[in-house]
Amino acid sequence: MEPDAEGQFEKPVVVLEENGILRAISTGLLTMGPLAFVLALEGVFPPGFLGLHLAVFGVVMRATQLRTNHRATKRTRDVRATSEGVFVDGKLVVPVAKVADGFYQPRRPAEKEKYGSSVRLVSRHRNILFEAEMEEREALHR
Repeated sequence: MEPDAEGQFEKPVVVLEENGILRAISTGLLTMGPLAFVLALEGVFPPGFLGLHLAVFGVVMRATQLRTNHRATKRTRDVRATSEGVFVDGKLVVPVAKVADGFYQPRRPAEKEKYGSSVRLVSRHRNILFEAEMEEREALHR
């Protein structure tokens, strides 16, 4: 669907959503790491430095997930973009003020079996705010 005169568009597209399992694991490591370290200081849980390692691994895993959208979950959603931001299924998920950049993310033919080329919106810290599969011709009209 082409954008209308106001530059808005609404269309069902395949959205690449953050993997919930990886988010839960990284959050769990971020929580369990300091807790294990404190328990080790109290003598309840012996391997204290393991807690620091878990926390660092959780931070690295979360930072990587925010920047790469590794193992994203593909879901077809109704997406609408307006001057306010990007709405998914009627809910504002990315306000325009948070978007620092948007670009087309091409994929090599071998990678297209799993994930197609996509459009990404990123924050000023280069974290992925929104990603949807789209061909280059469609992406240029957005």
